[in-house]
Amino acid sequence: MISASMPVCTCDRCGCRLDRGSLRYEMKVGVRLAPAARLLTDDDLEENHLHAVARMLSDLPDDQPAPVEPEAHHAAFVLCPACCRRWRHDPLGNRMAR
Repeated sequence: MISASMPVCTCDRCGCRLDRGSLRYEMKVGVRLAPAARLLTDDDLEENHLHAVARMLSDLPDDQPAPVEPEAHHAAFVLCPACCRRWRHDPLGNRMAR
């Protein structure tokens, strides 16, 4: 018997009820900006980077900060055993789309 005080959650994929003590999986997902594959040149090594940064800062408007896009996104999901199996076999959902 489940009392009102017992924590109950649902699978974030299918919505099925996961009672306290039932088998569940926590999936953590992280996405980050991939580094640019740019090779350093002799010009890069000779450039005065302090002057380059000073130029960029002087180009910014005084009254408005530059927008910054987060370079990483993280999320966590709770999955039931069936949804965890489905995810392990097809993490991007490519097979389901066919």
